[in-house]
Amino acid sequence: MYDLKQWIGVGLQEHVAKYETATQEGYAVLTFTQYGHATAPLYAAVMIKRARNPEQRPFWALSQAQFQIVVDKQASEGWSPLVIAAHGPADAALFSGVFEKRKPVGVTALGLVMSTKTVTGLTTIQGRNAHALTKGLRPVCIASYGEEDSRRFAGVWDDNTGADAVLWNNDGLLDSADTLGQRIAAQESNWCRPVFLTLNKRVEFCSIYEASDAGKFHVTPAIPGPGFPLDYADWVTVQGFLPICIQAAGEDVFSSTFSAIYVEKDKVRPRMWSATGTEPGTQISANVRGAMTGSIIRQAAVAIVYKKRLVYARGFNMAEEGWPEAEPTTHFRLASCSKTITALAALQLIEEGKMSLDDSMQEILHLKTPDGHGPKDPQFSQIKIRHLLEHSSGLPTDTFESLSELQKAFENAGKTVSLPVSAEDRDSFIATLPVSSPGNHFVYSNCGYYLLGRVVNKLRGTSRPIDAYQKHLFDPLKITRIRRAKSLIADQEAGEARYQDPDLRVYSSVFPGQKLVPTYYGTYHLEIMDGDGGLTGAAVDVARLIAVLTSQQDSPVLKWHTIVKYFTRGVQLTAEGHRAGYGFDALYVGADGKFSGLKGGALDDAHSAIDIDGDWGSVSVFAAADAPNAGNSSPDSGFLNVYAPEPDRDSLKGVADLFPHFGMPSL
Repeated sequence: MYDLKQWIGVGLQEHVAKYETATQEGYAVLTFTQYGHATAPLYAAVMIKRARNPEQRPFWALSQAQFQIVVDKQASEGWSPLVIAAHGPADAALFSGVFEKRKPVGVTALGLVMSTKTVTGLTTIQGRNAHALTKGLRPVCIASYGEEDSRRFAGVWDDNTGADAVLWNNDGLLDSADTLGQRIAAQESNWCRPVFLTLNKRVEFCSIYEASDAGKFHVTPAIPGPGFPLDYADWVTVQGFLPICIQAAGEDVFSSTFSAIYVEKDKVRPRMWSATGTEPGTQISANVRGAMTGSIIRQAAVAIVYKKRLVYARGFNMAEEGWPEAEPTTHFRLASCSKTITALAALQLIEEGKMSLDDSMQEILHLKTPDGHGPKDPQFSQIKIRHLLEHSSGLPTDTFESLSELQKAFENAGKTVSLPVSAEDRDSFIATLPVSSPGNHFVYSNCGYYLLGRVVNKLRGTSRPIDAYQKHLFDPLKITRIRRAKSLIADQEAGEARYQDPDLRVYSSVFPGQKLVPTYYGTYHLEIMDGDGGLTGAAVDVARLIAVLTSQQDSPVLKWHTIVKYFTRGVQLTAEGHRAGYGFDALYVGADGKFSGLKGGALDDAHSAIDIDGDWGSVSVFAAADAPNAGNSSPDSGFLNVYAPEPDRDSLKGVADLFPHFGMPSL
């Protein structure tokens, strides 16, 4: 049980007296709030006695000008606020703050406005947060005050670099109670927690979230002032939780509204390093650990093949206790590395004579607009399979993913669509899009590879691309751990990694109900993105496919001359300054006639990379957006050369084939 002192609804004079007495008894401020009438402030505070309490400097009930002078002077002496509070009209607000020594000193800003536009200026709360992200800062407290037509914010941003850096979010600035509830639920589902919650007298909520773990937590978002002592007693006295944030707004004790955050533990659980699988005498694990240390990456996996053998397979973790441990068989979202699989499936069809590069896409798919007519742009008939593979279809790359534009297209046709939209709905929407000179404009195209996946499933007689991939690519290679990604957190299948957008953003879901969800956990319908970015797979299973490209031999799914023919075209495209296509971002050929190439995949919450270098190939997957190796186009910057250079690779040449260890026979 924590040693606390607390008081609620007392005036300035009594508050100061209580604070001074508690300080003399060895207590320090944990959290406090200031509310009431602008000329008669009320206070609630919680103070805690720890083995070593920090020295604090309090300043109470000052005007903005007076408080700014205090902030500047304290900063010059190495002090910044632990908590600040403000209430009253924008032009006559009262400010209070409790300062502690900070190294480096935090940034404090007063009188910030809220903009409805994307603003980077430092006079807005959004601009301050954007600036903080670029400068390695995080908000630790926000004050929300002012009148309805002149809302204002004040805040403190502390250092957020080094081993203690955390992901954070402060997008919820003036939430209603319902939106706040959705936001808290969305962030909690994404393994994040609220660390600060305040409100103004109109009961609009401002909240801060972090991807950190302090055990269980409870949020009381809004409770009438007279009932708050009972809430506090239940969570603190009875259940033994720690009140890390108490805030209030309102004119007096009886009309006030309180919010609170209670946590189970006083300290945040540290992130710890671990790895699964064996390390065969190389520096690869140490190199990956170096990349994950101090980053936001909690889970990763790497598989390396030499010719047709799997010679390295490890899962890596830099996470709190209780976080699922990544294995070489853990599924990670492949993002655009899904395109490599789609390309291989297409090359199979070409090799079998079931289609050719010069076949018309439209003659295979027969796309129709929502009103049942053929595509609006007559150039659709000019799009060939070659153009899909080579990113030269002329179709807009990402417009096809826009839910609002899709719904508008159906409304214009007098129809509605149900959520989530189906692949057939998306096909119809694509038929309404403009086309720009197929074969003449090389622009990376998610839309092109989405359609290529649809071509594969149409020619294979399946309803989904993944079914065609499974039967014709995966089954012959005994691959069992590549599947469709699931959008919603509740639908995640066993063995899936956890993903977090580095900005911890939440948006309206594209699934029924339109509730707030974390990025890529319902903001896109991943289940219909097989062709361009919607697959998830284990590193070792994806490496099985890459071994087909490094073996220099015929395989159960493709003949070697097929790979040589189309990779040679990819090399030509790379030399011309285009994307290589054929499932890769860049392809090269050495003097020995062996290929090297890279393919990166990037979502806001996951990165993947495929790297081939002659006889060698690697698959690296990260459940984070700041992975160190995704999207590179230079062979020198790929995973193999950066994290598994030749001396380490040489030591792997004698490793016995690991594919059988993961349920796949040697090739």
